[in-house]
Amino acid sequence: MPSAPAEPRPCWPRTSGSLLIITTALPGTPAITTTLTETEEREVYQQAGQLAARIHAQPVNGGPIGEQLPWGQERERALARARDARLPEADIAVLAEVTRTEPPPTTPAYCHGDFGPRNWILRRDGSQPVVSVIDFERSQIEEPVRRDLMRVMLQLTPHRPDLREAFLTGYGRELTAEERAACRAWAAIDCPAALRWALDHHRDKEILGYARTVLELLRRPAPTV
Repeated sequence: MPSAPAEPRPCWPRTSGSLLIITTALPGTPAITTTLTETEEREVYQQAGQLAARIHAQPVNGGPIGEQLPWGQERERALARARDARLPEADIAVLAEVTRTEPPPTTPAYCHGDFGPRNWILRRDGSQPVVSVIDFERSQIEEPVRRDLMRVMLQLTPHRPDLREAFLTGYGRELTAEERAACRAWAAIDCPAALRWALDHHRDKEILGYARTVLELLRRPAPTV
């Protein structure tokens, strides 16, 4: 497997009032629009896992802190968005039940914030795809389960266990039980916002698909292992 290229490292300025990240142009095409074999998809997800681990290992001192609301406020906002998106009452009840209890806290890290195939750029090294990451606009300090890991686990791979396994192999470890529970809870919080965004942006098929996948999963009992 070709080694994944090192992603641009954040450059923390000495002044407290600003934060810079320096990147270079990346050749290639987004993974979401690139035709891949199943073997190539697994390679892409493994490299994406490696890159996620590198991003999450960046220093957090001086980084921007993501919004942190009390869980009750997060829950009420999510349910209000679900009603605004005109979700069926049965689905709103599912979201209310999944978010009834605050998820266990996990360790904050430097996170990408929009980690997924739309922002994974592929180029070819011979016959092998090589993955890089773009769009650090939403990068901030937060729990990786809030967005980065939640998206991979709940939105991108629930019907492709081979891709989930490939990602975690690249990430270097399995998620803890606390992380898995937190991913599920944050997916329920994110789902109404994703639906509302998709409806406001010409019924974006990609984001609608993620939201529907999450609702399908949340209707099932939480995994016990």
